[in-house]
Amino acid sequence: MIREKFIETINAHNLLQHGDRVMVAVSGGADSVALLHLFLEIREQYDLKLSAAHLNHKLRGIESDADEEFVRELADHYHLECFTKGVSLRDGRWNPKGNLEKWARTKRYEFLRHLAEVQGTKRIALGHTMNDQAETVLMRLIRGSGTLGLAAIPVVREEIFIRPLLNVYREEIIDYLTSNQFDWREDSSNSESKYLRNRVRKELIPYLKDQYNPNIIELLSNTATILREDAETLSQLVSRVFQSEATVRGERIVWKVPKLLSFRSGLQKNLVRQSLLELRQNLHSISARDINAVLSLLREKKSGKFLKVGGVMVGREYDFLFFEKVKPEAKEQVHYNYRLGIPGQVKLREMGALFEAFVEVSQGEKDILTRWEFHLSHEEVNSGVWIRNWKPGDAYCPVGFSGEKKIKELFAQKKISRSVRSAWPVVTIDDKIIFAKGFPVSADKRFKESSDRNHKVVIEERKLEGETRESFVQRNPDSQTR
Repeated sequence: MIREKFIETINAHNLLQHGDRVMVAVSGGADSVALLHLFLEIREQYDLKLSAAHLNHKLRGIESDADEEFVRELADHYHLECFTKGVSLRDGRWNPKGNLEKWARTKRYEFLRHLAEVQGTKRIALGHTMNDQAETVLMRLIRGSGTLGLAAIPVVREEIFIRPLLNVYREEIIDYLTSNQFDWREDSSNSESKYLRNRVRKELIPYLKDQYNPNIIELLSNTATILREDAETLSQLVSRVFQSEATVRGERIVWKVPKLLSFRSGLQKNLVRQSLLELRQNLHSISARDINAVLSLLREKKSGKFLKVGGVMVGREYDFLFFEKVKPEAKEQVHYNYRLGIPGQVKLREMGALFEAFVEVSQGEKDILTRWEFHLSHEEVNSGVWIRNWKPGDAYCPVGFSGEKKIKELFAQKKISRSVRSAWPVVTIDDKIIFAKGFPVSADKRFKESSDRNHKVVIEERKLEGETRESFVQRNPDSQTR
């Protein structure tokens, strides 16, 4: 019976192809030992290249070492290649305040992924059963979880991990091993009540079976399957909306706030999750509290607020919500100060712009914010101007404004993103600001034509084709820095 269920799951989910390399994760316990024997039974039918893998967590001293030796001998008996590794709490950098079960699971998956990559393994088989599925559903109900969490254990994960025993009861596993006189190891920690899974297995499920429903394990497993199907349908919708509405530029994702707010809250949550997933590759350590914090940021009308979620910076800037991956080593703030000769050019790759200065015969007033005109003396033309990054406190008197204005205030009025302000170009003469990119030239009479300032200078800004924001400012080879 168990063999038929095993093959049925393989065929229903297309878990194997003829000639696959399959690595069976064997702890030495009943479930994984049965899994290995079942694969041995179908090895010729599918022409499989089998191997075994075991990670010794060294949590139970001599008992853990005995488990490893058991797996080695089992693999050797069937002439299988066996990969083993030991990892201690110290070597594994475990945080004593952390979850020990989670640490062990994380180290196990890291070990298996690495082996699969090195060995060219197509599938890694895990021995989870229907009982494990039911226990996981109850544990997540107790701790609190959404649809995807309650969908619990998938048959296929990451396209490499497969679980062909998910429709098999643990009792069937024991019967199979006993009837075939196959040995297995018992994990003494499975009897310790300090672990939630053990209490669910030994106390809660027997109580539910006895008092409420004798088929509770199958019922919970079926519920997980239904929820996973629903979650997959929702995932397809989320993917379509993300592709059509999110703006992705490298490791930065931007949403239009009005559009995001137009969706129902359930879809908003999943779009936030998807945005984090795109940047992090996983949602480990992301909690419901984190998602709700992002939604609060979305629904607030105030701009300029930021929060960090699992290595991703999330911020609200006017009508935009952005997600940006935080670099392991934050970039230093951009600082530059380059001489712009007249005539001459300066390339600002951080802004994707080129500034060019030249002398022109006066053609009257122009109000074009990609072209700035002012008058200099012969000596000033020879000296050139300087172009540097904006600094907090910078201010000048732009045409059309009454009095001095801080450039920070101009940024706010024009809704310039905070993420680009530190590299924003400012042009100066003798440390006095003539203009800031995107804003009018100074109204100071110093920049009006006079007898001693009769050279009309024009600075034009052009877009640099093919330049990226990852590059920093690069000056013209003829320019000078200070």
